Amino acid sequence: MCLTVYYRKPCRRTVIGSLLTHPAETGAEREFAADVRGLSDSGLENCGDISFALAKGTPLSASWGTAFLQAEGQTLGLYGETNGRKVAVLGFDLHDSDFPLQTEFPILLYRLMEWYFPANGSGVSQVTAGEQVSLSLLPTTETATVMTAAGKEISIAPPFPPQTLTETAEPGLYTLRETDSAQNVTETPFGVNAKTEGESDLSLRGEQAEETQSTTKEIQGSRSILKWVLLLLLVVLLVEWRVNCREH
Repeated sequence: MCLTVYYRKPCRRTVIGSLLTHPAETGAEREFAADVRGLSDSGLENCGDISFALAKGTPLSASWGTAFLQAEGQTLGLYGETNGRKVAVLGFDLHDSDFPLQTEFPILLYRLMEWYFPANGSGVSQVTAGEQVSLSLLPTTETATVMTAAGKEISIAPPFPPQTLTETAEPGLYTLRETDSAQNVTETPFGVNAKTEGESDLSLRGEQAEETQSTTKEIQGSRSILKWVLLLLLVVLLVEWRVNCREH
């Protein structure tokens, strides 16, 4: 599977994904006075911050797609999976917008690449007990739950974007369970590690304990020597006093 970006006339659409003959239905090309904005409930992170000006574009629609860009109530960006292939479509030529000049443009491309080539189904690499976990869901997911190591089932979606998992106090194996509209279930396990902070510096603690004991011995030894020195000085003073008394 490869990622293809191309522009095709006369529909004036930029397509990201596998090449399809008709990836989406299109309306008539029109001008847009209002800015194009991203949808926060599209399932793509940071998409809700998108806002840019567009001169003209072509409204899109597809039963398999989820909209992530809209202007004046018209969908101008959607993504989804059809015929076993992932596709993302923009209903406008990037040259007719200032979108490439916005900081959100590379972020959107990164999120689409992340969706197209998922490195880890759940988006979780390493979790320590007690940490909050943000889970990435498949684009077709309608409901998502997490089975904890203690056997408790927690719903994280809907609504979308999914809720952050906070109940991770119990270390062990957790399972993300996603269900689509056809009731297909995808399960992705991930582990939660026990806290190990402070357990790897036992030698350091031992050294600190030895240093403390050594310091205590030195102090005690110093006190013992000081006592004898003071006693010796007292004897010397007494002897000197006695000698002075005899001379007088």
